[in-house]
Amino acid sequence: MKNIVYLLVLLAIGCQNNQTSDIILNDGQKWQVNREMALHFEAMEADIAKFQTGDDLAELQSRLKTNISDLTTKCTMKGQAHDELHKWLVPFIDEVNAMQTDNPTGAIEKLRGQFDNYHLYFVSES
Repeated sequence: MKNIVYLLVLLAIGCQNNQTSDIILNDGQKWQVNREMALHFEAMEADIAKFQTGDDLAELQSRLKTNISDLTTKCTMKGQAHDELHKWLVPFIDEVNAMQTDNPTGAIEKLRGQFDNYHLYFVSES
């Protein structure tokens, strides 16, 4: 667990300059997310989509953090696509870390909104 926290802190520090920047498109097109990375995003989105009132929010948070850890430790993207993806990922990590069990509906809606935003700028490679 300490390793996950350490990696998330490093990611946040490394992306700190990008946090306030708006995500831009790739010459009007969505950025390609390679298959290895997209699998983690798809798993997280599926977990969020399946979540229903009464489900264990802490369990969802744990699954999301595991995917985030795998995503950040096995990152294979490079260049501007990587940088733009980090602009999306850092606020998403913040939302996952801020999930509260006293307002599961609000937490889930924020995460779903994050993925709505993700799909505006990114698409999985075929």
